[in-house]
Amino acid sequence: MCQTSLPLHAQFDIARLKLHLKNNPEQAQQIAVDQFTYYLEALEENRKLEQKLQSPSLVSFEVSNTKIQNEYDDLREEHKKLLNAYARLQQKNQNLMKLIDTPNNDNSPLTSFLKRFFKGRLNIQI
Repeated sequence: MCQTSLPLHAQFDIARLKLHLKNNPEQAQQIAVDQFTYYLEALEENRKLEQKLQSPSLVSFEVSNTKIQNEYDDLREEHKKLLNAYARLQQKNQNLMKLIDTPNNDNSPLTSFLKRFFKGRLNIQI
């Protein structure tokens, strides 16, 4: 056998083919044509697959898909920030509403502040 990079089972198939052709020389031409046809078909299929892999539409789809994913991730982060800001504003609004709703309550922070302010500045009794 000659040196080849083929696996052992393929080398065995080649040895069997040689023996078969030696015993049946009349089939050699047909077998050679069939094998060459199979080889050309496999070569053409491989060429088509390589073109498909190098296709700009596939590459552009992958690029656009990555770009869309990045934009989605950025928008999602912005959405989270906005939700957090909205929650903080709601809390501040509730706190302000409590202050506005309880000006007559002597224990409210606004009333206490005004009492301290007027007492310290103007010495007025409230």
